[in-house]
Amino acid sequence: MSATTHNAAMEKIPGGFFDPDEHAYYDEKMQRVPGTTSLLEAAGMVCYAGIPEAVLNRKAEIGTAAHAASFYFDEGDLDESSVDPVVLGYVNAWKRFRRESDFEPEFIEYRGVSEVDGMKYGWTLDRTGLLFKRRSLLELKCTANVEPSWGPQTSAYEMAVRRIGNGAGPFRRRIAVWLKPNGTYRLISYGEVQDFRIFKLALSCHYMPRRRDALLKTIRIWMEAKGKTFGMEDGDGSAS
Repeated sequence: MSATTHNAAMEKIPGGFFDPDEHAYYDEKMQRVPGTTSLLEAAGMVCYAGIPEAVLNRKAEIGTAAHAASFYFDEGDLDESSVDPVVLGYVNAWKRFRRESDFEPEFIEYRGVSEVDGMKYGWTLDRTGLLFKRRSLLELKCTANVEPSWGPQTSAYEMAVRRIGNGAGPFRRRIAVWLKPNGTYRLISYGEVQDFRIFKLALSCHYMPRRRDALLKTIRIWMEAKGKTFGMEDGDGSAS
């Protein structure tokens, strides 16, 4: 795959390129690299087994729409009349969070390609900025349940922005803003060093297939310690 073939569609990002049509990441040499969420899914940390496909698709649509509307709100371009009433509750939750926290976004929907221990991955973080006067990295979530994968996911983003600089890091904390359909929200802070190790294990599963079984065993133990069954989802949720 050559850069000349895809230049018209590709978005240049730190460390490589992003194909918005495929939602795919490529490094500077135009070699495709795995995305953060796909790595977590492949490692069994994000799974909605047993949930009808139609339900999952609808939840994914809601999550995508809520993220888009929140983006436009932060950009000052949101037309609420265009927002699906089902999505509006999540948007109101984000607006309430902004109002009550005085959070001012620095980077919004910021993406890139980074490398850890010789292994590359793509990423798109939701927000960075000052929250209660502390530099923070925020991930918006619209799922039905809190998922243990959020810790490793935000750690992947933190490692990435620390390496690329541009004023985006380092961070003192990682926070999931769990948006609810009734217009409320909950802040969940992540500070465990173990999150970084677990993400690296998920990344290694992709690049070291011969070690995959052993790596997954360690992830499985971590998931069970978090009270979550490896590779299973105990409730429906939307992808984000």
